Amino acid sequence: MNITPETSVQENLFIEPVPAHQQQLMKTLDLINHRFGRNTVKFASSGVGQEWKMKQEHKSPSYTTRWNDIPVVKAI
Repeated sequence: MNITPETSVQENLFIEPVPAHQQQLMKTLDLINHRFGRNTVKFASSGVGQEWKMKQEHKSPSYTTRWNDIPVVKAI
């Protein structure tokens, strides 16, 4: 979202910074996926198939993101 420049991000004391060549690889993967669609390119460790799928009947309403989903209460 480009909220802050990459150079001004505070480092974590316990995690080593990501090397520049890995950052460039991730930017390239993001660019390809943005241009050609989500999951066009991904790591093999993430698997090749999706064995599960969310059941839509168990999905919670989007009260905080959609005006139409906000409950309406009528006082009598």
